[in-house]
Amino acid sequence: MPPSRWRNRVGGILLFTIALTRCMSIAYAGDPEFISIQSLLAQAPSYHLRSVTLEGVVRGIQVMPPIPPSFVRGGKGCVLYGQAIFSLDDGTTLLPVEVRGSCYPQVAEMLPKDGDTVRLTAIIHLLTTNLPVQVRAQATEIVIVDPH
Repeated sequence: MPPSRWRNRVGGILLFTIALTRCMSIAYAGDPEFISIQSLLAQAPSYHLRSVTLEGVVRGIQVMPPIPPSFVRGGKGCVLYGQAIFSLDDGTTLLPVEVRGSCYPQVAEMLPKDGDTVRLTAIIHLLTTNLPVQVRAQATEIVIVDPH
C-alpha cells in the first residue's frame, strides 16, 4: 500500500475513533432528557452542548450531495454522505436540525423524508444569547417513528 494511502487510512481510523469516543462520552452521561422545542428554547443556555431527545415532524429537508475528501479536512478522509438540514416541528415551534453525515453511502438512504415523524437525539448548540435566542440541534441518532 503506498505511504499516502496508508496515511489517509490511518487518518480516517483516527478521526472515526475520536468521533466514536465523543459519542460514547455523551451516551454514558445518562439518557438524554425528552423535551419540547418550546421548553428547550425557553431555557436554551442551560441546554448548550447537552444531549436531548426531541420528537416531531420533518419539514423542508435538504440533503447535500456527497462531499469529496478534497473539501473535507484538507483532502484527507472519505467521501461524506448523508449530510442534511431540516426543521423539526413538534407542534410548539420549529427547530433547525443538522445531520453531519458519514463515510457510508447507505446513510443517505436512511435519512427521513419531508413529513416523517421522527424521534431524535441531538446535541444542542446555542448560537446566540440575544433575544430571540438562536439554537441548532446536531442529530446524533434519528429514528423514524411514522413514515409519511
